[in-house]
Order: sequence, then C-alpha cells, then structure tokens
Amino acid sequence: MLKAYLKNISKIARQGDAREESYYSILGGLLNQYAESVGKKKVHITTLPKKDLWQHTDAL
Repeated sequence: MLKAYLKNISKIARQGDAREESYYSILGGLLNQYAESVGKKKVHITTLPKKDLWQHTDAL
C-alpha cells in the first residue's frame, strides 16, 4: 500500500509541473485503502472543503 503511494508520488513529481493539489487524489487513495484495510467502510475524504464550512470554527 505504501510502496504504491510512494511510486505514484514519484511519478507525479517527475512530471515537473505538479502543484500541491496534484498530490491530493493520491493521498486520498492511500487513506481510503488504509481505512478499508482496518475495516472502515464508510469513509469520505473532502479534498478542499468549502470555506464557508470553516467560517464559524472559532466559535467552538
């Protein structure tokens, strides 16, 4: 699982034009694989949540 993740990261990095966002889907895939391997079936990853979801976090 980790080997495949690192291989995919390396592949994107070698392209030379990757921004941070280019790696998000690969990290999401790794997290989904890990969750599945430990028996978590209902995992949802939001890569870039809407800013309005975080506007009121200071009130917590």
